[in-house]
Amino acid sequence: MRHRVPRSVPAAFFALALLFFAARLPAVDVNSLKPQGYLSDYANVVDAQSKQQIEHYCYLVERTMNVQIALVTVDSLDDRDIDSTANQIFRHFGVGSKQGNLGVLALFAIKDRKSRIEVGYGMEQYLTDGASGTILRSLQDQLRSAQYGPALLDAAHKIAEHIAQTKGVPAPVDDLPVRRSTDRRSEGIPFPLLILGLLFFFWLL
Repeated sequence: MRHRVPRSVPAAFFALALLFFAARLPAVDVNSLKPQGYLSDYANVVDAQSKQQIEHYCYLVERTMNVQIALVTVDSLDDRDIDSTANQIFRHFGVGSKQGNLGVLALFAIKDRKSRIEVGYGMEQYLTDGASGTILRSLQDQLRSAQYGPALLDAAHKIAEHIAQTKGVPAPVDDLPVRRSTDRRSEGIPFPLLILGLLFFFWLL
């Protein structure tokens, strides 16, 4: 008697083969990444309003303090070391001016839940590893609750404020007004639904 092979077996084998070869694909080439501004959100986790505020504030920091802050999000590190990856992105992007190397890069790997602050040699005396660790730890609650936009905005503020305090200069004041959401769904009961409710109430009476 000839046994028929279920049709699902070849499909399952094909799916396993795809997973095997996908696992063996090389990691994303960091050198192929291109800066998207002060914020390079490759993981697509930052909302539009937070992105606008981050770009504006980092512009103020560079204009008033001559310090360039770059914020980068990636979906995953693909088993790479975050320290070396942050250093590679820092050099590839050329963060900070060539004179003085006054640059700071904050890298966030979303799925890996890892973060790292990389600084140029001109910033090492103003933003030490200990200070960087304190700043990143202060963002953990927001990152765990997926509030990535506010977390990265806070990161930019805290980095700039710490550098300003260490240098003995005032930190820039963010003068960009916070826009209120135009979504009115949470403001109360919609008017048409209220009318229907009143009609139903009178019908019951």
